[in-house]
Amino acid sequence: MAIDTISSYYWDNIEEKDVVPKPDQLCVACQKINLQKLVEGAYELPRKKSEENAKLYKLHDDTFYAKDKSSICDLCHLIWRDYLDESRMQYPKNRSGPVYLSVFADSRSYADRSPFLYVSCNGSAKDYEDMKLEIFINKQDVVEDKLDKTLAELPSKLVIPSSSGSSSCLSLARNWLDSCLSFHTICARAGETECSLPTRLLHVGTFGDKIELCNTQGGLGSWIALSYCWGGNVGFTLTQKTKDELLGGVSLEHFPPTFSDAITITRNLGIKYLWIDALCIFQDSKEDWEAEAPQMAHIYSNAILTIVAESSVSFKDGILKNRPTGSACRLPWSPGSKQTIHLRNTKSEWFMKSPNSTWNSRGWTLQEDILSWRTLRYTKTEMEWTCASCLLREKTHRGDALFKDIQVAHRYNYGWRHSFRYDDWYKILGDYTSRSLSHISDKLPAIGGVAKFKAQTLGDTYLAGFWKSDMIWGLLWEHSDSQDRNKWPNLNLPIYPSWSWISWNGGVRFAACEELDLRVAEYAKVEAVNIDYATPSIYGAVKSAELIIAAPCLEPLTFINSKELSATTDDKFLSGLYGHMSWHHEFKTRHRWHAEQKYAVLLMAQRKSYGPKSRLVFLVIESISASEDLGAFRGHKNGKRFYRRVASKNTEYDAPQAIVGEDWPVKTFHIL
Repeated sequence: MAIDTISSYYWDNIEEKDVVPKPDQLCVACQKINLQKLVEGAYELPRKKSEENAKLYKLHDDTFYAKDKSSICDLCHLIWRDYLDESRMQYPKNRSGPVYLSVFADSRSYADRSPFLYVSCNGSAKDYEDMKLEIFINKQDVVEDKLDKTLAELPSKLVIPSSSGSSSCLSLARNWLDSCLSFHTICARAGETECSLPTRLLHVGTFGDKIELCNTQGGLGSWIALSYCWGGNVGFTLTQKTKDELLGGVSLEHFPPTFSDAITITRNLGIKYLWIDALCIFQDSKEDWEAEAPQMAHIYSNAILTIVAESSVSFKDGILKNRPTGSACRLPWSPGSKQTIHLRNTKSEWFMKSPNSTWNSRGWTLQEDILSWRTLRYTKTEMEWTCASCLLREKTHRGDALFKDIQVAHRYNYGWRHSFRYDDWYKILGDYTSRSLSHISDKLPAIGGVAKFKAQTLGDTYLAGFWKSDMIWGLLWEHSDSQDRNKWPNLNLPIYPSWSWISWNGGVRFAACEELDLRVAEYAKVEAVNIDYATPSIYGAVKSAELIIAAPCLEPLTFINSKELSATTDDKFLSGLYGHMSWHHEFKTRHRWHAEQKYAVLLMAQRKSYGPKSRLVFLVIESISASEDLGAFRGHKNGKRFYRRVASKNTEYDAPQAIVGEDWPVKTFHIL
């Protein structure tokens, strides 16, 4: 079924009773506005420079007239509040003089010329400082004059309910899911409704029933998963004390708002089971958490749908709540006309979808989003649906194909599921490491679900955040910004394993390796990676890890004057290196000086740069003091010297081969 047909199915099957705006009040001046003539005049103008020739209609002689009438007139209130009021202005503060209206159609095609009403006080028909109001007909309104071609060509849009818990929204969500299951052949998965169930699920029943915790005992079925922010101590969770109560059934009103709303949505969607981590994993059992955390890939990827509480900052916040419907008002199509036209401010909060919600800043939610086959997102302003076939939004009430450039909310195209590459992993890590976690021990588990899901696709061995066959390039991570350390508040992050991105307190990037076609050569070779895992799962946390690597190197190097870096050298490369390390944030953070300290520079790889030039990528390591307590390791053990990573550097060269010669012998190093 075509996207347009599916879209019509969605919107023709929602209930109307929740979308009944109150009658608008207009002052005498605003009652005289003839939108019909303004729109027709805009359509008569040629496309080129039409904004310069648009007709100006003087609404008020002075801006303060709009202020005076804002208490009794909806349009004056909208103009004053969102445009003229000095406390709200983003541009020049001096707003005085007459208030003008003009209509400008933004598209050349008559069938798709969406008209906008501009409000200005500078006498121009269109200016980027103007207030821009979209003109549209409520999709549920009846067009009074079928012969009015201009009226018939106006955009038809939905005036969304003020609450995401309205029956209209619940019906729309049900229609989205039913239509995807019925019509989206790309989204269809064999045996989707008969998957192996997670260990525990909430049986939500129907309205009025108690909600029961179920031990599924390996049964088959379908379920919905919830992605949300804890936002503190949930209080009501699954523990040994609450187990019997949950197994016996709990009334809806006893659940925190976010959980109770998720239950309501699940019931409305006609799905029997709901998975919530706080209620399906024992929160007082380390053993149960270690057993269930590796199952995240299965739980989210095989859920029939994931409910995303994007606008909720905690379990107390709820999902189904009031939301801004846009700074809007209504006008008659012409004076005395029964036809109502809607105006909505395109610069209002309703139009601004910010990715910087609390949910989007949390580490765990990224993999929950990526793994989910379908998502129903509750943002601050609307509901959104994403699946492998389309992205649907309440605001635009249309379907957008996702097969080309349109990306889903987590910003990774659905194509990665079928052709995942190493550079996709590094892009995901760049996003993930800029997010926050409450527990440092979660840093690997919170992305382990994605790793587990894709290990089979890559056909490679996962090594605590790295892939064995691409290890050299993975080691070339860099910190993205020193300010990112604020992303991990109140965490005393250890600097080991120093060679891994998991040891960095903040965001990292993989600029040297994100584009596979720019790679030229690998000079280093990983001889072994010895990992002591903290849990039975290789996708969980690690206690310690040793990297044994052989690479062309410059060593031993020493820095003169104890902690001070010496720039007094005739060697251009070393001089540049010393200068680089003197300000390098990673070095300043990781360096631990001791009297017998030695340094080495390892040549790791070569990548293309602009034109004929290439970039060589280096790691800088320093020896660890014999007295430093590293648990299973010490600075010296059995005659071996251990090192830690302290910096990375990439430098552009016209002839990189000339850098590596007899002065760069291949040696083996043990890096902790």
